[in-house]
Amino acid sequence: MRLSYNAALNYKTIATQSITSPGLLPHRGIAIVFGPPGCGKSWLLLQWGLEIASGSKFLHKLPTEQTKVLFLDLEVGENTTIDRFKKVAPLYTGANSHFAIASVPGLKLNTPKGLSWLEDCIRNFGDGVILVDNLRAAIVGDENTSEVIDSLFTNFGQLRQQYNCAFVLVHHPSKPMYYQGNNTLLVKDRGMYGARGSSDIPGKVDTMLHMERTTSIGETPAFRAVLKLEKIRTNDSVPAFGKTGLSLCFSPGHCCFYPLEPKFIKVLDDVEKGSSSSATQQELVALRDLGYLTAAGTIVKGA
Repeated sequence: MRLSYNAALNYKTIATQSITSPGLLPHRGIAIVFGPPGCGKSWLLLQWGLEIASGSKFLHKLPTEQTKVLFLDLEVGENTTIDRFKKVAPLYTGANSHFAIASVPGLKLNTPKGLSWLEDCIRNFGDGVILVDNLRAAIVGDENTSEVIDSLFTNFGQLRQQYNCAFVLVHHPSKPMYYQGNNTLLVKDRGMYGARGSSDIPGKVDTMLHMERTTSIGETPAFRAVLKLEKIRTNDSVPAFGKTGLSLCFSPGHCCFYPLEPKFIKVLDDVEKGSSSSATQQELVALRDLGYLTAAGTIVKGA
């Protein structure tokens, strides 16, 4: 893997062509993954990028078209971002030079300087998929105003049309979606798609994925979540999500998400509670291979 980092807003490498995860990320498309703090959306964004860069299936279910990917960290910093990358990357050796990280806190993508930085990268190294963590950190101004959101997506529009780029952004939910205490959802009425900020946002993107954590924060390293398809602009069918969303479990051994098959739910419940399990040897081996259980059959501790 080649990593790039330059806080002075210089480039090293960037994506080269667009990508489609069937129905979710169209060519020249924009997708948003939003959810409350602690639900795993930044981990999911990193995983999705590595799956694209390696041509692996998104969440081990949906085919991707391999292309280069730039993961743009605008908030947490280089050390944390690269530490996360090192934990997930071993699963995606096929990504090789297709994946790059730029950690540039303070870069604002709705400004001329931010647009110039991205355009300079793309013009010199080609187009592709740009992952942005996160939308709020990417802008100067109030995310609730149309003018500010307009300025961001206008810049994205220029790059998408001229260089064939696609974007995936992490975002936060509107206040009624916030979780409190044990991460229990208090209010289910989320309004229009439930994303925080200007009501213009849903109309400017092709896909909106809503992520919810379904186990309490700190309850278990192998926490569970559900990924729901709130909006899709294309006519593609995405049966993997079903009517209630795609159930996921975060593997602390691999630091990535796997679809949670129904047959494993009771097994994990029993192990987490310390009670005896009726799991078959084959099921226990499968859970060990997925990084949930140790050889002794206990839950893998968080990385």
